[in-house]
Amino acid sequence: MFLWMNLFFIISFLIFKSNYSIIQTMMLLMTFTTLSSLMMSSSSTWSIYSFLIFLMIIGGLMILFMLFMSLISNQFMHSTSKKIILLSLILLLLLLLIKSINLNDFSPYFNFNHLSTSNFLNFSLKNINNYSWMNINQLYNFPMNLFVILLIIFLLMILLMITKICLINMKPLRSTKK
Repeated sequence: MFLWMNLFFIISFLIFKSNYSIIQTMMLLMTFTTLSSLMMSSSSTWSIYSFLIFLMIIGGLMILFMLFMSLISNQFMHSTSKKIILLSLILLLLLLLIKSINLNDFSPYFNFNHLSTSNFLNFSLKNINNYSWMNINQLYNFPMNLFVILLIIFLLMILLMITKICLINMKPLRSTKK
């Protein structure tokens, strides 16, 4: 419910605001990615999946950010949009704080049982037990850890090659014509 409310807020913010810079869009997408990975990690026993999805989406956003920054001119953020982003971050932190506090301890007269996710957790734990063969920890055991090390070295080599390609001419990829 919390994730869907934030998704609706982010989509409505994107639709109703006409002049929107790429930095603001990236910040909203990063906020939604962080929220979705937090919700995924709180609702499952294996938080590595949410961490991997977070890393993949943030990596893709960084590539898109570099692509758009090389194609468009610099745009400044307006002060009203800075205030809206600050307000949304404060609201996000407040909602996360409220969700983390056990509300039954503070007010015995109100019933907050419908806010808990225990029913969802019980349902997901029953489904996870059916897929016990999908143990992510086996990825780091002996036969597969060589594959992970090879993948890390491969990604490091790609990073170094892309950096070397960008530095061949000793100038940025975007040409500045005056």
